[in-house]
Amino acid sequence: MIVASEEVIGVHDWLTDSSIDGDTQRNRKVALTHYCNANGEVVVTVKNAYGRPSFPLEEVVKATEQILDKIRSGKVTLYTTAKRMVDTLRKEGLKPGTIRMNRSFLPSFFQSVLGEDNFKQTVFDRLVKVEKAQVSITKKVPTVEDVQNMLRIAIPEYRAFVGILACTGMRLNEVIALKMSDLEVRPSGVTRIKLGTSSTKAREVRYCFLTKEAARFVREHHTGLMSEWLFPGYNGEHLVDVGAWRKFKELCKKVGLKDTESETYTVHSMRIFADSAMSRAGIDRKFIELIIGHKNALGASASYKDWEEAERQFIEAEQSGKLTWLTETIVIKETNVGLEKKLAEVESRLERLEPLENPIVETTDEGYFIWTRKGQKMADFVPLRRPRLEDKKKDKSESEE
Repeated sequence: MIVASEEVIGVHDWLTDSSIDGDTQRNRKVALTHYCNANGEVVVTVKNAYGRPSFPLEEVVKATEQILDKIRSGKVTLYTTAKRMVDTLRKEGLKPGTIRMNRSFLPSFFQSVLGEDNFKQTVFDRLVKVEKAQVSITKKVPTVEDVQNMLRIAIPEYRAFVGILACTGMRLNEVIALKMSDLEVRPSGVTRIKLGTSSTKAREVRYCFLTKEAARFVREHHTGLMSEWLFPGYNGEHLVDVGAWRKFKELCKKVGLKDTESETYTVHSMRIFADSAMSRAGIDRKFIELIIGHKNALGASASYKDWEEAERQFIEAEQSGKLTWLTETIVIKETNVGLEKKLAEVESRLERLEPLENPIVETTDEGYFIWTRKGQKMADFVPLRRPRLEDKKKDKSESEE
């Protein structure tokens, strides 16, 4: 029997806690959905706008409360319900890391809705065991040539998407949540992106910078779109992370970047790519960490953010051309006489096709000869329209009347 505590909150409040970001709220809901399904309270699913199953918040709360009522009445212990979830996820073939992540939400959940006095972490760890997560897959990083090929074959939307990733190192959810109002063209021609506290992982304001090339990709993509979002989705919202992730994976496959059992290409790979690109372009390491948002790597210097110097170094790197991917310079080493002759012939033909300001018309008994273009040797012939027999009979009958 659980002793009631006043130091608790409801399931709904725990799921919608405003102190955590949207991703964490969504992960909490997914974890409780697994928890409910494993304990016999199946959460009713619906299809969202993308045709994928979604778990309505009210259904998750309802199913969870039914399990909590059983725990409060002593019909089952909270540790048993937690163990059922872990065992079910293991039987379903989920990886240890995924199981561990879902399990990690339960201590906070039990303490919040049942009270700290009714939960013991040591007992939980002893009874609800899970294997240690093992990092078995390495994130591979595309080369400069790979990124160039992706940019060449991508549609405007995903050319802008990859272009932003390549020079900012932004996270997936940071990119798709961008609004056009977050972009500011600076006097240097570089575009500065302001990331608010709600969209960054560290919950701090951060700035990233777009090269002129990447900014051009954005303009080409967004021209004609009536949306505040840089990457619009359905129902007035921005592009969803799953959709963007899948399109990125498709681009990777098209340019020959295929996953193996131990290596994979993800959107996160572009953070490493951008880090290396800015480093090769001469940007100081601490400013790269600042732009990309590696708070832990900054250490003690995290409190001293010289954004003006970061922008100045990015401008210099952009002007050097080392952060531009599709600009190519063609150098003609020698004159090709044969090619010049062919070009001259083509130009002569084009000139002969130029329209005349005043077309020449000659009239004959049969029709008209018309010259409309310069150098036109054979005229266009337009015959006279002769009355048909039926027309003559009609005209004759009308005149007799």
